[in-house]
Amino acid sequence: MNQLQLLFDETLQIEKDKRYKMQDYKELIKGDAVYNDLKNQIKELKQKAKAIEEKYLDDCGIEIETINKELAGNKEMLSDIAISQLMEKGKIESINDDLGREYEPVIKVSFKKVK
Repeated sequence: MNQLQLLFDETLQIEKDKRYKMQDYKELIKGDAVYNDLKNQIKELKQKAKAIEEKYLDDCGIEIETINKELAGNKEMLSDIAISQLMEKGKIESINDDLGREYEPVIKVSFKKVK
């Protein structure tokens, strides 16, 4: 068996073990009344804070959703251009921010289950 397959099998086993440990953890935490009371208080406070934040966002007229969409689009375009450069030229040109700091791309490979 090749090294990649052995490591993949080991990773699957570790993930399986983690699932069992997390189930035990969740059962223990679910039965703790003090913990559950605190969680409910936190939930209520978060809702109050969110209402206040939304009020001020509305008052200021900030359209965060639009800004986030624009950022996501630009980041996706940066990735697409970098991959295209890598495929065509074999290298990616460097980029710098306004303070002169250089940035390099990070390329990630992941595996997903084949249907």
